[in-house]
Amino acid sequence: MNFNYQCSECGREYNITPDIMICPVCSKLQEPDKPLRGILEVAFDGYFHHQPKMSDLLPVEAV
Repeated sequence: MNFNYQCSECGREYNITPDIMICPVCSKLQEPDKPLRGILEVAFDGYFHHQPKMSDLLPVEAV
């Protein structure tokens, strides 16, 4: 399974790194006093063979 970021506005995909939180392309179109543009959402390629719980997807141990 492969995880990456996908822009909610233009659909471009980016590797997940700590230095990127918004789409560099769409953020250039940002206007003052308007909602943030180019929010990055986590997307994944692959298939789950079972119905996962949210804790299965997180990179931490469930307590």
